[in-house]
Amino acid sequence: MEALDVGFAVGAGVVAGLNVAVGVAMLVRSRHQPGAIRWRGQRLVAPRLFACLHLCLGLFFATMALSDVLFEPRSKGDDLMFLVGTVFAAAGIVSSVMWLILWFHGRSRTAQHPTAQQ
Repeated sequence: MEALDVGFAVGAGVVAGLNVAVGVAMLVRSRHQPGAIRWRGQRLVAPRLFACLHLCLGLFFATMALSDVLFEPRSKGDDLMFLVGTVFAAAGIVSSVMWLILWFHGRSRTAQHPTAQQ
């Protein structure tokens, strides 16, 4: 591996660790206080779905970084890790689309009824 590949793998590993940490923290906090999680000053809609998004994104980055480090290009192990990473990416995309639908639905409802925000 070249120095640039190692840099990309380390960067992807750091991003993966941070995303998994945010996802786990949101899952733990949403279990006991679902209304207490705030994102940019507003109450977060569907915090568990948002945590699932972060977990899938972190696991995607982790599998892609590990496939570059552990396996030779175009080997069976690399192909398997690519398939697993693709599954995590698809799950992350689906959960993000579902969360965005809920978020837009919640925004339109509170924009129509100002008292519904309380």
